[in-house]
Amino acid sequence: GAPEHLSAGGLLALEVGDGQAHALAGRIEESGRYRSCSLHRDLSGRTRIVAARTA
Repeated sequence: GAPEHLSAGGLLALEVGDGQAHALAGRIEESGRYRSCSLHRDLSGRTRIVAARTA
């Protein structure tokens, strides 16, 4: 997975389909492999970016 390829504090940013961001953020948080997870909107206002920092 991604954490093996990122340094401590490394950023993982994913663009996801409309309506998928909250579910993916939940899975990332449940994994315990990241210390923070945030959601960001695209230019049309849809939540489409999930960003997380490695622990």
